[in-house]
Amino acid sequence: MDKAVLISIRPMWCELIASGHKTIELRKTKPKLYTPFKCYIYETRGIERVGNDNLNCIVGGNGRKAVIGEFVCDKITEDVRGENGQLFEHLACVTVEEQHDYAPSGTIYGWHISSLVIYDTPKGLNEFHRPCKESLFCESCGMWSNRRGCGNAALQISRPPQSWCYVEEKQMELKPCPFCGSKAKIIISGIEPKAVYKAQCENPNCGGNTNWWCHRCSAVSSWNCREEAVQDAGDGP
Repeated sequence: MDKAVLISIRPMWCELIASGHKTIELRKTKPKLYTPFKCYIYETRGIERVGNDNLNCIVGGNGRKAVIGEFVCDKITEDVRGENGQLFEHLACVTVEEQHDYAPSGTIYGWHISSLVIYDTPKGLNEFHRPCKESLFCESCGMWSNRRGCGNAALQISRPPQSWCYVEEKQMELKPCPFCGSKAKIIISGIEPKAVYKAQCENPNCGGNTNWWCHRCSAVSSWNCREEAVQDAGDGP
């Protein structure tokens, strides 16, 4: 399986991300992964609700202590001497002064948020595992179960990361074709890290497909949302 990232974010920032106001997340470090890569959002316990005059609304609140969604980090912007301070203030909702207080003498990395998905039902930490070096041979491992998957408890995430940590990427399932009801599949063109992906109906007489995407989960999301749009249109009067 591919590596992904589990990132801890406070409730007030989670609300801004979910609303689309915050499209960059600031960190002092970055993963050793090629972009784009998947990030799972762990909403921390949080603090009391506070007002935000710039948005004229209330943000923050009691955190759910669960994985509430995911996004694709398609770009990382590096800031060494404050050259991207205004960009971060606008897209990360963090003032230049707050950026300096956060990293007074170090580099700040802006993780760009794309293909955001907020789960209807939050996921528990126990659904995520640290990457295993034997992941290519899962089914031959003595800890593998056809019913429950990996049974190596040492790899299971039991505590949220202070900032972020590596996890195994959870593959999203493709929904049936919205046109003919057949199964769909992912088509890959090229070699990592420059491979591109698209979803396509397995029925050769159908032709249903998506555009090419730089990340598998983006192709899956595009296909699944397309199905929902067709279904929504069909449910109307």
